[in-house]
Amino acid sequence: MLFTRRGLLLWQLPSYARRNARSTLAGFFREMWVAPVLALTLGLGLAMSQPAAWLVAAPILLLWLVSPIVGWWISRPLASPART
Repeated sequence: MLFTRRGLLLWQLPSYARRNARSTLAGFFREMWVAPVLALTLGLGLAMSQPAAWLVAAPILLLWLVSPIVGWWISRPLASPART
């Protein structure tokens, strides 16, 4: 693209199309299950071993925990303005 100034051939594998078709909150949780599980595991591990470190890491862990919800929310289609 840098030299030819033309668009590249765009294509998608069927597995990507199926994965990107997830539009429900449950679908996002199925796709992104690792983030909340990892946040809970790390949070529990830090709380047991070093409570002060847990308090410092809590905001990042909270963001990780809610990442599927945020991903679903920002992926919703835009609402069309109401015509009067």
